[in-house]
Amino acid sequence: MVLMDTDFGEDVADCPFYRSKDDNLRESAMCINRLIRIGRTDLIDKYQPVYRSLNLLGGEDDFERRARADLEGKKQKIKEQVEKRRRSVAEVAEEWYE
Repeated sequence: MVLMDTDFGEDVADCPFYRSKDDNLRESAMCINRLIRIGRTDLIDKYQPVYRSLNLLGGEDDFERRARADLEGKKQKIKEQVEKRRRSVAEVAEEWYE
């Protein structure tokens, strides 16, 4: 029903769903930059082969290494804080039951 008429003329670019290679690369670059900015290393790792094939990541540069190390450090600090709170909750619960 949506595409009752699929005759978009001679030029493929007349199709409303057509996107050029440049458009795709630009959008992919914006996506990888956003993933880096929000710290989604899980998704960066998942889609890394695609980004490397598009030459959007290249080799791991100094910035990428520092950003990854920084994010891993933050994750470790959060894990430590969660564990510390978990221990303190366990200590309070233990005192209640004594």
